Amino acid sequence: LSFYTSYSSKSFLFFGSDQVALASLKKLSTLNSTIDVVVPSIPKYSSFKNKLPTREWAIENGYNVYQIEKNELKFWQPNKVWDLSIVVSFGHKITQNIYQDFSKFGCINLHPSLLPQYRGPAPIHHTLLNDETMTGISIIEINSDSFDTGRILMQKKMQIKMN
Repeated sequence: LSFYTSYSSKSFLFFGSDQVALASLKKLSTLNSTIDVVVPSIPKYSSFKNKLPTREWAIENGYNVYQIEKNELKFWQPNKVWDLSIVVSFGHKITQNIYQDFSKFGCINLHPSLLPQYRGPAPIHHTLLNDETMTGISIIEINSDSFDTGRILMQKKMQIKMN
């Protein structure tokens, strides 16, 4: 996001649902920016128990929140264009129309693993279950064809402390 510091006003469309996404959203909220938040609908049998952390926090802090059904995302037509779309732990494919028609600079994904390792859901769980000593985060371009396969823009490695 360093290329964004030269802009006087920034706008983000943030897609996320869980605690990992919430931590990212909170960090993003420290920038002088406009943020709108998209959360998925809650499946009937979900561990979220009718509450999505990003949705609750965004509403409490005055952000616009769009809650969209999985099958409706590809038909979504907001009447707004954002500078950048950011996806963190969203769980649904972001369709090409979102990042081509509604995001000036496209769409990036923050993934909590060193891609391509642990591509897909639950990378933190898989890292721990496999007794890894190193992990990290990857920032990638969104690829509408499949999950977590876009061009890697940046990675940061982190040592896992065993306790």
